[in-house]
Amino acid sequence: MFPHGGLVIAISGVDGAGKSTMLSVMREFFSGFVTVESYQLGRPQGRILEFVRRLVAGRRRASQKIAAVGSSIRTTSLLRAVSASILAWIRLRTAQRAVRAASRGHLVLVDRWPTAELGKMDGPRIVSTASDRLGLVKRLGRFERWAYSRMPRADVCVLLTVSLDSALARNRARVKDEKESDDEIRRRFEDNQSVKPIANKVIRFCNDGEFDVMREQLTELIWAEVARH
Repeated sequence: MFPHGGLVIAISGVDGAGKSTMLSVMREFFSGFVTVESYQLGRPQGRILEFVRRLVAGRRRASQKIAAVGSSIRTTSLLRAVSASILAWIRLRTAQRAVRAASRGHLVLVDRWPTAELGKMDGPRIVSTASDRLGLVKRLGRFERWAYSRMPRADVCVLLTVSLDSALARNRARVKDEKESDDEIRRRFEDNQSVKPIANKVIRFCNDGEFDVMREQLTELIWAEVARH
């Protein structure tokens, strides 16, 4: 354990950037000599939120009549606003637990870390419209923004970057439920080129290369941050 408090290191990036693989490698390496705790901030949801999310996903597929406000920012239905506000609350509580674990002297590795930027990955999503006559979506949006404004900072967030072709190829090779389509990957790739996670230090790391080479370089990068701490 670190005698004067540990640190929170998050690995973030678009789908297909290699986050899960690299986190697994980092956990295995660093747990050989220090206590490592792991957290998930992409979708740290319980059964209730998962039920709401699946319901919203089903409704979204059934009807595509969603008014666009920007390339990635869309007006929000009440169901989606409920899901997003619950997710914001769970992310806040999970991030706070991660920081407390670091204060106990542990090295905390986190899959993703939030941003406060509307419409960006791992950030707030709720946009209200004039059709929100009861103001419910607007109130949920205020709560969501409050949750992200209270989000603690990671000590370091390593933002993995890859080319669009690599992101598409890796996503196609993934085995998971409700996998993102090529169009979704392209849109997220374009929308999140300049995303800024809530962290004291953000390091952009190009993960577009041979696995063994990237693994060694990323291990050295994180080792340097640990040693500096």
